[in-house]
Amino acid sequence: MYNKSKINGYYVFGKNNTELVREQLDKLEYHRYDVLPVGGVKFNWITRHSDINWTRFDGNFQILNHIYNENQLSNKSLLFQNLRNCFKEKNVLKTFLPQTYLLDNPIDRINFRKVFQNNSLWICKPVGLSCGKEIFLFRSEEQLENLLKEYHQNKHYSTMYSNRLVQKYISNPLLINQQKFDIRTYFLCICLSNEILYFACQTGYLRLSMYEFNLDNLNKFIHLTNQTIQNKDEKFAMKKDSTGMTMEEFNDYFNEFIQPNMMNIDKDWVIRQLPKEITNILYQVAYSVRNQLISQEGCFGYYGVDILIDENLKCWLLEINSGPTLDMTNKALEKVIPICLNEAIQIVIEIFDSYRTNGSVFPLRESKFFKQLSLNTSSIIPNEIPTFISTNSRLIDLTPGVNLPTRRYRRSISQKYRSKSIVHRMQTKS
Repeated sequence: MYNKSKINGYYVFGKNNTELVREQLDKLEYHRYDVLPVGGVKFNWITRHSDINWTRFDGNFQILNHIYNENQLSNKSLLFQNLRNCFKEKNVLKTFLPQTYLLDNPIDRINFRKVFQNNSLWICKPVGLSCGKEIFLFRSEEQLENLLKEYHQNKHYSTMYSNRLVQKYISNPLLINQQKFDIRTYFLCICLSNEILYFACQTGYLRLSMYEFNLDNLNKFIHLTNQTIQNKDEKFAMKKDSTGMTMEEFNDYFNEFIQPNMMNIDKDWVIRQLPKEITNILYQVAYSVRNQLISQEGCFGYYGVDILIDENLKCWLLEINSGPTLDMTNKALEKVIPICLNEAIQIVIEIFDSYRTNGSVFPLRESKFFKQLSLNTSSIIPNEIPTFISTNSRLIDLTPGVNLPTRRYRRSISQKYRSKSIVHRMQTKS
């Protein structure tokens, strides 16, 4: 059924600078298909999760850049609930997550009103959108209610509280040249038949506002640093290169302007300690979703992670996005995005090739940019793969012309893989 070009073939569909994905796969000498052949191809990159016909994905042969229920990570409400359910001791969440309340949860709404004080600064976010859409800051309940009513009328939500959360705004962010910034890094999840491997990226880039930080001015261009917001400003074309910074550039700035004013903080904190702080946050995230994500062999997720650092060098998790931007709107992004994407794709292909050929993925190749997170615990994964239902005939058929079984079961884990997996976890723990 499969000739060599299809076994080593790839199919890319959608926007978000997907030409960059094609370039990376061309370097690996994969054969490009602009139209899927009978039976499909090995590597599939589909920009939007909603375009996939999940009943037509062959996990025994193919690779796909989405996890079926990845909204457990990318939906702000579900991620928060997973974290809250996992770490019932609230002091754990306070170490990396801003104070959060779900507005469509009556108990959360009551608790929010108990703690809210007029003139305190909070931020309201839609739980399922990205790119800064419908985000606003507020200092009073009246402001909150008025803006929610406006969105409710314009967007026809079922109630004005639907799919909304509020968070205490981090009002003391670390600044660069008096400008607010956050860090975009990456979280890689790879689904094997019986478990999910998690990887935390050890680098990233900074996203800076074009304007000086000012708590008295709630202009979104000051407080929302993502490129989708910033590039809507009329001055962006002139200032775009000032809205990005590599971690190496950040480290140089930190050593010159920040570290000398901080006691007990060594130089090169950005390079030596910051990746450890972010990796620890992503470990908590991975642990909280280990029994929530559906592990179907062949699937992987490449997620954007947004981290804010406050003036005490404390790291805060802002959100996790599926389909992080591959658009390179400034020089910093041109340096960072391709190397992270290329490394992630290579890790994914190497792991699936090794797993399907040898029944094992360990020992993993050492990666400069990604660190595996060993959870030292087993996930609860049922033997039968859930039956996926797709009723939209316009969805992408990844295996055209081939009949796939409606009921599919996970391959039996080999003793060879099991023993190597246990040894790997023991070595990582020690």
